[in-house]
Amino acid sequence: MWTALITSISIGMAYPGPDDQADPAVEIDAPAQHDCSVAPFGYPKGSCEAGTKIKDLQSPGGYASSDNWPRDIDFEHELKADSIHLLLDADVEGEPKGYRVRLINTSGQVVPFHAVDGRLSIVQQALNADGEWRNVEMLPSSGCGNSYHRVMLDRHQYWQFDVPLYDGSDLTQIRYMLVIRGRAGIISNAIEGRVNTTSLLPFPIYPQSPDPVRHMPASQFIEASKQD
Repeated sequence: MWTALITSISIGMAYPGPDDQADPAVEIDAPAQHDCSVAPFGYPKGSCEAGTKIKDLQSPGGYASSDNWPRDIDFEHELKADSIHLLLDADVEGEPKGYRVRLINTSGQVVPFHAVDGRLSIVQQALNADGEWRNVEMLPSSGCGNSYHRVMLDRHQYWQFDVPLYDGSDLTQIRYMLVIRGRAGIISNAIEGRVNTTSLLPFPIYPQSPDPVRHMPASQFIEASKQD
């Protein structure tokens, strides 16, 4: 059994809610449960919780939800249009300290994301001593089939996540990855952070083909989310 020798600072979350959305849900295949439980026991789970005002028409219901509502893009950026982006920011004000992750939809269409009780398939990764990216966190998972559902990100909106700052003895590079159907997907920019690199997963847990990308066209992302 692998045990991650890292400690975390929990971050309290309070999110404003936007006006209700009336856009129709996008039809994609329901996720297979094995996609959400691929890492050994003992690691912290990804903590990116996302709320949605657009109902998942495919889910039977009975899952936990989040009130971390999507926000309209209200910041200046030079991000590629019609795409899905993942950004990582170390400058989070207040206490406790942590990172800020933003999942951004610069397209003109509603984009669905697989979730487990409101948690997205986003995990923190770190660079080990051999220059290889390895997981700090495991994917969210549940033993209840009703926990698996989708959350919708409307056109030109984003989710913001205040995520834990892990403590460790090694200064290295940190990034986040959005996993797509159990495969390497969209990666964020990398920043400096500290973890115990000897406690990272010692092997890649997501197929790296195709290679992860910094952004993906929204239409391509929707199609990739349908594939097994």
